[in-house]
Amino acid sequence: METKIKLPFQSFIVRLLLCLVLVGAVPFAAAMYVFYRESSVYAESELSRYARQTHDQTLQQLEFRLREMENLTRTIGTDYAVQRYITGSPDDSGGSGNPDGGNEAADRSFKDYIEYRLREEAGRNRFLSQICVSVEDTSRSICINSSEETASAEPSPGEDGAPYHPVRLQDETRSYYGLRYSTPLTDTRTHMIKGQISVTLNVSRAMDEILARYPVAGHEIYDQSGRILYRKGFSSGGTRREGKPPEDPGPRTAGGSIVTEQNVRIGGEPWISRMEVQSPFHASMVRSLRLTLLLFLGLLIVLSFVTAFIFARYITSPLNKLRGLMKRAERGDLKAYWVTESAREINELGQSYNQMLNRLEDLIKQVKQEEALKKEAEIAALQYQLNPHFLYNTLNTIKWVAKLHKTPQISEVVSALVRLLQASLGKKGDFITLREEIGLIRDYMEIQRFRYGDRVQVHYELDPVASLCLVPRMLLQPLVENACIHGIEPGNRDGRITVRAWIDRDLLYCQVEDNGVGMRIDPKTGEPAHGEDGLKERMSGIGLRHIREKIKLYYGPDYKMHIMSKEPKGTAVRLSLPVHQSEV
Repeated sequence: METKIKLPFQSFIVRLLLCLVLVGAVPFAAAMYVFYRESSVYAESELSRYARQTHDQTLQQLEFRLREMENLTRTIGTDYAVQRYITGSPDDSGGSGNPDGGNEAADRSFKDYIEYRLREEAGRNRFLSQICVSVEDTSRSICINSSEETASAEPSPGEDGAPYHPVRLQDETRSYYGLRYSTPLTDTRTHMIKGQISVTLNVSRAMDEILARYPVAGHEIYDQSGRILYRKGFSSGGTRREGKPPEDPGPRTAGGSIVTEQNVRIGGEPWISRMEVQSPFHASMVRSLRLTLLLFLGLLIVLSFVTAFIFARYITSPLNKLRGLMKRAERGDLKAYWVTESAREINELGQSYNQMLNRLEDLIKQVKQEEALKKEAEIAALQYQLNPHFLYNTLNTIKWVAKLHKTPQISEVVSALVRLLQASLGKKGDFITLREEIGLIRDYMEIQRFRYGDRVQVHYELDPVASLCLVPRMLLQPLVENACIHGIEPGNRDGRITVRAWIDRDLLYCQVEDNGVGMRIDPKTGEPAHGEDGLKERMSGIGLRHIREKIKLYYGPDYKMHIMSKEPKGTAVRLSLPVHQSEV
């Protein structure tokens, strides 16, 4: 016998372990998904609010720096020394001064003071790269650089009427974004424009210091034409931004960051500020979620192993023992009873197994007894078969004696009786044609002629096709016998029996009717009111009940026998059978 290899996953314990892991993991995964989704929505909402707040604060601080520049230019423009320097007057009278060089000394004095003042202002504000005071009519200018930075060639401040202009600042190591603010320098007495004051703000340094307080991944400020005022974190290179400004300035999610855009005005001009803010808690939330998931999965696996071990200890082991007992019983050991104490359910299963063994033992004894009785019945049946055979042989002897003594009537009656005995013994099988069954009826009536004479007449109305159909043997003859004995004989008058057979659709109908005394029929059951047991059954020993049982056994409950009777006009018995054609 080939041994079947048992795979690991076919083990009950392994399946239980996998089931426990799945049962625990699925609800946990669903809960974590819901938690992560809700947390993500909340985190995104909070991040959007945080990004807008951060963006507002950085722009407010940038505006503060710009207002400082504007205040600084106003302070410098109204300074006494600057006013004297742009008018070229050494005193308040406006005289031309000493022609021998007094004005030159005064100009130098004012220039030194202005340089000192500008250097002091530049030192006070470390984000200022350059402060310049220039006089147009004399082409004089005083510029103070706060560092080694120099401004790249840009359009002259104020030439397009805008007070602010982006510039690029360069030192020995790198370049910076700058913003130059220019304002006219006006004589306070005549209100005439004498020159201009320009202050250059190192936007890169100022914004780097502002953004250092926030988790900003990128920030850029540009105008409608794409000129860049400041850029950090986004694609670098060039002084202009490619592409059009976005139509929707609202916050947009990009991974763990939020990109916000706002429209701002610098010096009355529209600018666009775009900022990408990283979530300060998104990464930590992902790490915490991953750690929680790993811890739970580890705990779930440990609990599953413990549960599987306990289940195997209290459930699987007793079941394996019970299976061993069943294998012993399968090999014939009916004394392999369950005697182990275990869980209540397994004990009940063991008791049922013990009862099955007891029942099986009783059934074996019963089968042995039935086999013995069957052998006795077979012997008795063989013994009983001797009687009909003895009668059959005796009748044949009488028939030949009658022929030898030339008594044809006795010979014919004996021949008819012999044919009936042959049919009752079933030598031709269980089924015969309807034509052969009619022949048996003729033989029976040939015998009854010695009893009734011509008082009973039998008429046959047979469909030629129906006469070729197969029916159980000795099916109609008992009906004719009952019609003679229980229908016509009690009436003491001439009788008529009609045997009909026809086919309607897929059914074969056979009917035996007489004009005898009839019988009472129970309307509820359709059976004779006095019961079939009260009917005298002669010769064939087969009554109406036997015919009904024979039809049920051969064809099933769909085919039946119907009795129609009316006192004292007669009885009709109709059989509905399936159509079975003879193969002959």
